[in-house]
Amino acid sequence: MANVVQFDYHGGWPKKRQWALDTLPLAFGWVLLLDADEVMTPALESEISRAISNPNHDGYRIALQMHLLGRQLRHSDASFWKLSLFRRGKRVTSAG
Repeated sequence: MANVVQFDYHGGWPKKRQWALDTLPLAFGWVLLLDADEVMTPALESEISRAISNPNHDGYRIALQMHLLGRQLRHSDASFWKLSLFRRGKRVTSAG
């Protein structure tokens, strides 16, 4: 079940994601950030299930792949890694 929360942005900080992390009563210890145009594959879902059971890590960078007209862009340097999965309350950097 999803709950919709209204966020009124008046410029400056905090923006939506940080506001949500700081304000809302999140039910779980892990946060997965997905943009509206991002899709989680079944393989990624399985990998995330295994990853969050590892107590030695507090965050994971996920490789994003860009697609255009149903095909992956392979030679445009359009793929990158993004810190999208992290344990709440822990300091995680995207370096490394």
